[in-house]
Amino acid sequence: MISLLWVAFYVHPSAAVKDIKPSPFGKRENYYGVAAPTGDGKLIWAVGRKGRIIRTDDGGNNWVIQSTPVSHVHLQDIDTWDERSAIVVGDLGVVMVTSDSGASWQRKELELRQFGEQLMRVAVDESDGRAWIVGAMGSVFISDDRGETWHITHPEEDLSWNSVSISPDGTVWLVGEFGRVSRSDDGGTSWQQIEAGAEQSLMDITFSDSNLGIAVGLAGTLLLTEDGGETWSSIPDITTNHIYDVSWDGQRFVAVGDGGILLTSDAGGGDWHAGKLGPDNSLWYTAVVPLSNGLSDREYLAAGANLGIHQNEQWIPYTHMKRKPEESADAAQQSRATL
Repeated sequence: MISLLWVAFYVHPSAAVKDIKPSPFGKRENYYGVAAPTGDGKLIWAVGRKGRIIRTDDGGNNWVIQSTPVSHVHLQDIDTWDERSAIVVGDLGVVMVTSDSGASWQRKELELRQFGEQLMRVAVDESDGRAWIVGAMGSVFISDDRGETWHITHPEEDLSWNSVSISPDGTVWLVGEFGRVSRSDDGGTSWQQIEAGAEQSLMDITFSDSNLGIAVGLAGTLLLTEDGGETWSSIPDITTNHIYDVSWDGQRFVAVGDGGILLTSDAGGGDWHAGKLGPDNSLWYTAVVPLSNGLSDREYLAAGANLGIHQNEQWIPYTHMKRKPEESADAAQQSRATL
């Protein structure tokens, strides 16, 4: 009898509880960089706060949070060599590469300058596979072996380079604090400082061909060159919001920044339209990537306060599952409220 009472008091039924996987999306899950190697939006990588790397292979219907050797630092940017090989950079000098679709990430060591631990952007040159990293203290790193080894290739300066871009003719372009612009025509052996006439810090630069380029920056800074960077002109009164990223989609330039802004140009880069990623979207975005070359339905991935796709003039944030394009703008707005 005593043994039966012991069982009654101390033995309780248990229910099997399934493992709960963390969600890649939520109010605290910010993504600062995004890459779409196939160009059609089926394969997407995104990186962000506290070492988070996520990947989808089915257009956003299912996402995998990838395991990395860092979880305490923010990851700032990602670029790819192909569908399986990518490179990520972030705070505290973090550089990681993968060659197996992100199943494993290997951290690489750089000889950082004092106070040069902040790494801002990474760019892979499609023509030769070289990878470039820029960051604080005038740091510019280059790798010729898919991120295995690195060497620094710019004089030390007390400023941060915020972005690096390679134009179609192979010129390497840097933009950074205090409106600074620099370029190299010889793979980083030498650098030429360019006077672009900007007072605000520049955040990104891109070229559609060897002559036509756009640089963007804080307080609505928008600069145009039509002669390969020899001269620059300011495009005023488009926005006063900070602009963080600009891309060429094959027909026009597109840029994003604070306040949910979506800026688009004509083919010549001189005539701009200021819109928004969504009618009620007032968040910040640090990266924009055109999909399908932007030639048909003009789709853009945007990363920042959240991650989503601008499609058919609607902003569709990714949640656990991707919203279908045919769903209404009201449905998209309701899904955003859950983030």
